[in-house]
Amino acid sequence: MRGFALSKDFALSKDFALSKDFRVAPGLFDFHARGGYSEIPANTVDRKPRPWGNLMPPQITILLVEDEPVVRLATRRKLEHFGYAVVTAENGLSAVQTALSLDQLDLILMDIDLGEGIDGTEAAGRILSSKTLPIVFHTSHAERDMVERVRNITRYGYVLKDSGDFVLQSSIEMALDLFSAHLAQNAATEAYKESESRYRSLFENRHTPMLVIEPETGTIVDANPAASLFYGYQHSQLVSMTIMQINVMTTEEIRSEMERARLELRNHFLFRHRLASGETRSVEVHSGPISYGGKTLLYSIIIDVTARTAAEEALARSEWTYRMLFESIPTGILHFSALGVITEVNAAFVTIVGSKRESLLGLDITTIPDKRIVPYFIEALSGKPSLYHGPYQTITGKKELFVRVRITPLPAGDRCNGGIAVVEDLTDEKHREDEREMIESRLRDEQRLSSVGTLADGIAHEVNNPLMAVINLAQLIVDRKTAEAPLAGEIIREGERIASIVRGLMTFSNNERYAQVEEISVQNLIEGVTALTGEIIRHDDIDLQVQLGEDLPTLACRPQQIRQVLLNLLTNARDAINTARNKHPLQGVITLRCIPVLHEQQAAVRFEVEDNGDGVPDQNATYIFDPFYTTKPGRKGPGLGLSVSWGIAREHGGLLTVSASSRGGAVFALTIPLKVKTENK
Repeated sequence: MRGFALSKDFALSKDFALSKDFRVAPGLFDFHARGGYSEIPANTVDRKPRPWGNLMPPQITILLVEDEPVVRLATRRKLEHFGYAVVTAENGLSAVQTALSLDQLDLILMDIDLGEGIDGTEAAGRILSSKTLPIVFHTSHAERDMVERVRNITRYGYVLKDSGDFVLQSSIEMALDLFSAHLAQNAATEAYKESESRYRSLFENRHTPMLVIEPETGTIVDANPAASLFYGYQHSQLVSMTIMQINVMTTEEIRSEMERARLELRNHFLFRHRLASGETRSVEVHSGPISYGGKTLLYSIIIDVTARTAAEEALARSEWTYRMLFESIPTGILHFSALGVITEVNAAFVTIVGSKRESLLGLDITTIPDKRIVPYFIEALSGKPSLYHGPYQTITGKKELFVRVRITPLPAGDRCNGGIAVVEDLTDEKHREDEREMIESRLRDEQRLSSVGTLADGIAHEVNNPLMAVINLAQLIVDRKTAEAPLAGEIIREGERIASIVRGLMTFSNNERYAQVEEISVQNLIEGVTALTGEIIRHDDIDLQVQLGEDLPTLACRPQQIRQVLLNLLTNARDAINTARNKHPLQGVITLRCIPVLHEQQAAVRFEVEDNGDGVPDQNATYIFDPFYTTKPGRKGPGLGLSVSWGIAREHGGLLTVSASSRGGAVFALTIPLKVKTENK
């Protein structure tokens, strides 16, 4: 492949690149006395041209060889007048010694006849055998045979001594310019030969397939041995083929790939090449221009990327599978970096926290508002797995969740490279668990109340019989009208009060969860409740006032359940007053009233229990009927009284509400329709 020169924009590979200014130089030639050019041997070059440009050139040193003293002096003065530095020699041997000893010598002006010893031609030959210098012969001989004698010694000038100053100066300048040009040409020739040798070595010895292609026809001009080995063709076969016989892609596919490469700003292309065996391989082609025989060809480096392409496709499938799993899994997942920054979240996590993906990415998990969960992420960043199970306030601050978060660090050697957090929303499950616990607690309370009722019923029966005997005996004393009659009367009154309490206990003991609906007067309901609680309330120095409206109707209900609600409301009113007394002096008053009303366009009665305690704060009013909610100090009581009472009201088709009292306390109102539309069970 002689004659190759690489384009200035093309590099064979990343390992080497030819100079962008390198071009094939024409043959190196020298001007001689008869005209024309001849080549200078490259091995005689031992100096470089000195481009001066617009700068002041250094002083040129000339060795003047002349045996005649007068001529030597006159010529020296001329040369110095021209601006040259002059060194003289009077004979041939002196000229050789001086020329070889001087470090700075630019030209020799040599006479031919030098008297005894060697003449100018022999001296020039000896000098040129060791040193490359321009030599201009300065002689009086104009004979043809003399010119023929010196023509093979030097080619830089032959000047007659009587030619005049202008001819002498011009000849010297031309000789210097010509010598400088010859040196530059000689250097270019050497660089070209070295470049071509290096290119041929790289082209032939590289283990990577390389092709040289004619771009217009696609003809393969040359191929290296690695290409023959890769494609399975002999060199002679490859150079008789076109690239279209190897590239199995269609013209449209090739054009599309080249457009993608342009958009992606890459200088290589991905093609499919067919081997001699018929197998197709994925290849990466790096191509660029190259000058060859005056033509611009394409130099292509072929890299087999079949395995890499298969790995990339497998990786792409794996990433697609991971992405599908990541996005479709119903459990929330987030990934965070080693700095604690959220880098990815799946759709389930976005749904759980109720935020947008864009607002979550980039957040620092160690600075999120809910500080309850932050220590668990910090622990994971230290390389330890952690588990958080509890409430969580979302970043937006608008959503309260109950979550279980498993945080797993991702190790990278001896350090943590971030981690994965799996978030489960247990809010609904927590609500169901709370409801289940509430129901179980209600059942426990009902069992307890049932036990208490059974106990109360037994006590009532056991107390009632001797109590009746005491009352009857006291009545006998009264009937006899003895002196003890007044005391007996007191015994009767206290006995009847005890009997009233016993009747209340017996009524309470008849509590059944699904008791038969009965018709009962409001008067009887209230009397049964006050019989149980009246003395207790009055014992706490609280005034119990009962206010009943006129012509109260008969109420169809489950009596014991209504008594239970009223009993609970009166007990809460008493507790509220006693709590207020701990803060300030207070004369406690509880008012129990009942009035006829309309409820949802139906006739109903409303029982109101009003106290003059400190009332119910607004922030508590929303939750006061929730199960297990209590405001009593030390959580005295299970917090189920109002929740159960609210449920009883709803079962009767009624309503239980709370409002502020004009006396500063609270008013609990129980509204019950006269006709209960509930199915007996």
